[in-house]
Amino acid sequence: MWIKFEEVLIANAFWVTERLNPYFVLQRRKGHGTRGLSSILVGTIDSVFDTKPPPYRILHQTTNSEVSYSVSCALKKDEIYKDWQWIETHLMPTLISFESEDDVTDFVRCKVDSLIAQAVSDINAAQPIAESTDSRNFRAASHKFAKLFSMPEEEKLVNYYSCSYWNGRLPRQGWLYLSVNHLCFYSYLFGKELKLIIKWIDIKRLERDSTVFFPDSIKILTRDKCYIFSLFLKTSETYNLMEQLANLTMRQLISDERQVPFKVDHNLTAKKSKNVPKKVSFLKRDLDARAMSESYRITFRLPSQEKLDGTLPLTLWTPYNKQHVWGKMYLSNNYICFESRVKSLVALIIPLREILSTEKLDNNQNTGYDRNNAILISCLKANFIFSHIDDRDFLIIKISELLSRLTEDRRSSIDSLSRQLSTVDSQTSWVPEAALSTKFPFPETEDSKAKESVKNNLWELHFIEYGRGISCYRTSKARELILKGIPDDIRGELWMLYSGAVNELSTHRGYYELIVQQSLGQHSVATDEIERDLHRSLPEHPAFQSELGINALRRVLNAYAFRNPSIGYCQAMNIVASVLLLYASEEEAFWLLVALCERLLPDYYNTKVIGALVDQGVLEELVKEHLPELYNKLIPFGILSMISLSWFLTIFLSVMPFESAIHIADCFFFDGAKVVFQVALNILASNSDALMAAKDDGEAMTVLSGYLENISNRDAKIPHIVHSVAYGSASKRASQTSTEINDLIYDSYAKYGFISANYIEKLRVKHRINVVQNLEDNTMKNVIRSLQSFPLISKYLTYDQIKDIYVIFKEEQLRQQYWGQITPTPEKFDMSHPFYEIFKLDMDQFRWYFSHSSPWAQAENVDSLILRIFTLLDENCDNLINFLEFLILMVVILRADAEMKLRFIYCIHLLNIPELISSPSLSENESDSQETELGAEAEEFFAAAPKPQDTNVSFTLTQFLSSITITNNNHQKTAHSLSSAMTGAIMPSNISALNDTHNSGDRRPSLPPMNQQQFIQLWKTLYDIFSGESNEQQIYHCIASVGTYLLKLGELSSQSENSQTNSDDITESSVDSETIGTDMSECESNSSAKADNKKCEGVEENWFITFQQFCAALHTEQHLVDLFEVKHDWYSVLAKLKNWRFEKQNSFSASNPNVITV
Repeated sequence: MWIKFEEVLIANAFWVTERLNPYFVLQRRKGHGTRGLSSILVGTIDSVFDTKPPPYRILHQTTNSEVSYSVSCALKKDEIYKDWQWIETHLMPTLISFESEDDVTDFVRCKVDSLIAQAVSDINAAQPIAESTDSRNFRAASHKFAKLFSMPEEEKLVNYYSCSYWNGRLPRQGWLYLSVNHLCFYSYLFGKELKLIIKWIDIKRLERDSTVFFPDSIKILTRDKCYIFSLFLKTSETYNLMEQLANLTMRQLISDERQVPFKVDHNLTAKKSKNVPKKVSFLKRDLDARAMSESYRITFRLPSQEKLDGTLPLTLWTPYNKQHVWGKMYLSNNYICFESRVKSLVALIIPLREILSTEKLDNNQNTGYDRNNAILISCLKANFIFSHIDDRDFLIIKISELLSRLTEDRRSSIDSLSRQLSTVDSQTSWVPEAALSTKFPFPETEDSKAKESVKNNLWELHFIEYGRGISCYRTSKARELILKGIPDDIRGELWMLYSGAVNELSTHRGYYELIVQQSLGQHSVATDEIERDLHRSLPEHPAFQSELGINALRRVLNAYAFRNPSIGYCQAMNIVASVLLLYASEEEAFWLLVALCERLLPDYYNTKVIGALVDQGVLEELVKEHLPELYNKLIPFGILSMISLSWFLTIFLSVMPFESAIHIADCFFFDGAKVVFQVALNILASNSDALMAAKDDGEAMTVLSGYLENISNRDAKIPHIVHSVAYGSASKRASQTSTEINDLIYDSYAKYGFISANYIEKLRVKHRINVVQNLEDNTMKNVIRSLQSFPLISKYLTYDQIKDIYVIFKEEQLRQQYWGQITPTPEKFDMSHPFYEIFKLDMDQFRWYFSHSSPWAQAENVDSLILRIFTLLDENCDNLINFLEFLILMVVILRADAEMKLRFIYCIHLLNIPELISSPSLSENESDSQETELGAEAEEFFAAAPKPQDTNVSFTLTQFLSSITITNNNHQKTAHSLSSAMTGAIMPSNISALNDTHNSGDRRPSLPPMNQQQFIQLWKTLYDIFSGESNEQQIYHCIASVGTYLLKLGELSSQSENSQTNSDDITESSVDSETIGTDMSECESNSSAKADNKKCEGVEENWFITFQQFCAALHTEQHLVDLFEVKHDWYSVLAKLKNWRFEKQNSFSASNPNVITV
């Protein structure tokens, strides 16, 4: 490979010369291909300093120069010799004619540059955009990562860092590779390799620690082990990237709606940027952009699709105090935002949809603007001036670019929404309701009217000074007014403003009407739950004692369930939505609910309330940090976990009087989730003495319940409404002193106001890993518990064996989902279904698992065998098999006795599959010359077999399970009880009636008889599954003997069928194994003639055999019985599944006994 000219001062250090001419030298790295001391020493130096170069290179050198230049390098000897041959053929004849050595060097430099340019253009044409933007060193590191750890192309490296891994008491210096799905470590010291591969889904905790023995280290805890890494050059960057990648994996695990594979944002390559630091990889740049965008959205409460485009330091002219405020401008695809350097001094949000023009501002001596660095942004209701801009022209171009893009996107979204509205057939007339508090007002006293009037006047003055609407100047003055209370008349407006819901409302006009129309008449589990909870939603308020309020609540909840089926409906949403409807219009309440569920309290209202569980961990950490003594007291009681769910899910609306809780909701919409934690900490601190004296959890809950019930609001406009769950005696709760809500909130801001939204989000990331892993562990336990309830599974597999295969299933599903090998399903898992239905396999996935786990996968016609097995397992015909059905197959093939395996093979050949009937299932290739005579004749017979007649046999997995008897711990399960258990588990719908024929003395239902064509297919399968065995010829002889006799027996059954009126006598006849053995010796001599006769005569209509005859015939050949009795080692099969990605290890690692792989 030709490389750019690079100076080499010491040409012979660690290199050996192999070829030489007047202008070039070909060298090999010392120790390459050998195992001596030089190989160990050079390899260690290269590994520690990450300077491991390709083992071959070509240098350009001249006689009078002490400096050499590298022109080519290669990993293989034949590649470097190819370049050397090109030099001697094309360059050397020309270079000889030059008189000056400088001219020679210049000519070689130009020639090599042209070769590199041609090679780069060819590579870029074949590479994705993201890969072509990566640096050369990073591409080399990515190649090394894939080779060292046998990763596929889909597994992309994000970044790599130099560090030490503490393997026992000694550190191993090496390189840490971070990819989207794995954390890997590689070290090579003094001839010994160390490899670590840790999946992000296995990590339970990430910690950054600094001790005497492990300074500035990162600790990683998995389910089985603790890993410690230290001596980082960039510890903070490494830890933040680890945390981000682990968080991405956890979000994928908890998502009820399966996420699409991770994809980079290729728009970053086309984005105009200035002063952006160079990233090691494009993927790292994309992840950094995602992290900054998320922080940007949290800070300014913007929609979840908003992407940060860039930032710029400048000043904002604030007209209310006539000052220039230093801060930072944020540009995104739909908004321009500003935040001051001084926290909470001023913030501004300007939607691009409201911008009329952007222009340069001329010099003005009165204001002190510099005409070279100020711009004026004109909007619908106000103008904004920014100055002290480093590159004003670039900023104006950037804003113009965003505005032009916005116009196109807005036009297309409006057209799309209009088309959808026009297609909706509005059969039910309805009118969105205004705020319900205006239609169901409470009587006011003169005192409450006066207080409301004062609040309204204060807010009007605030609007005049700082502006009103989305583009107002947001200062600490607004927080002061909110702490004093929001008037009911403008509460809905301010909730919409400060929650950011006004942005979705402004950009999605008509969306709510559309989604309500689409959800009308829809029936689902969510709609049933909504109907059940409608009349439990704030029943004390008159608005929800009428159909008007109930109908509005129903529409809002149904519309959101229709919009977001992954969440649907969760209890507590009804209480929150009913409060929103009191102070906001119906459409505004819908968008407030969207902001609450999807941005302000993420993952709170899904089926597992994961967000609330995560915030429970956040609260516990905050209590431990700020109230350590109280934390130690309450943890044994489990109080913190109890209160966090009830307090957080409804924002205190269900645990304290409504008129007081609404004041906390005001602060929540202004400052976000941090308010909930501040108030919770202050409540615990205010009751710390009483809680420390509590003797049990009941007494502690009584203290907190009584305190919350006695919180009052002297400025409330509405009467006292208690909407809480009480604990303890009423007299004890009533005896507690009353607390004013304003004092509670003021104290919470004074004591814990330093807690920021970004700090809360950082703690959420930390605790989300632990919560998700605990939920995954619980899910795994539920799956295993549900599987162990089946006797067939519990007899043959232990808990740990089921757990091992479960882990493989889970990891493979996530891997294929990320790498795009399976299409993620948008359907939410129904929790009413058994847990083992979480995992399902389609035909392609089943084929892969079968090929890597089944000893029958070596069959020639393995595709036909797989199709038969999959069809039997797929009882509900949805082209998917669940975890239980696959486990049944694994048990039968790997662990069951010969009788069950024979029964299973017999059953899969009772199926009439059109794909196998319409085309020959047997190979028409010529028989191998080394096969036995009997095997060749049987093969010839199969190839010429005519198509079978249509039969009405419809066999199911339930019938197979009903025909077996499982004995566990001296307890025998009857056929009928086992059948009912399996039927209810596998296929809830009605199945065909089971065969009522029973063997004498056996209560199990008999299997249906098998016709001739089915038997021929079965006979061929027996040949296939034992192909490749060491004693293959002997096995074929035994199979031919058994098959020949069964053909004879089927003919006898056919003759008996024709001569007798009762066919049951034939079906139930038992075959004595000794008679079979005698008859078989007679039939073997005539097997060839019988096969020729069958070819001519075709399939006999009444030919059949029973399973008992098939089983008894096969038992006459002990060698075949021994093969079916083999029980395969479960753990060796699992190891084969686990290591399928690592089958192509590099030759050095495979042959070196010093390689250590963890």
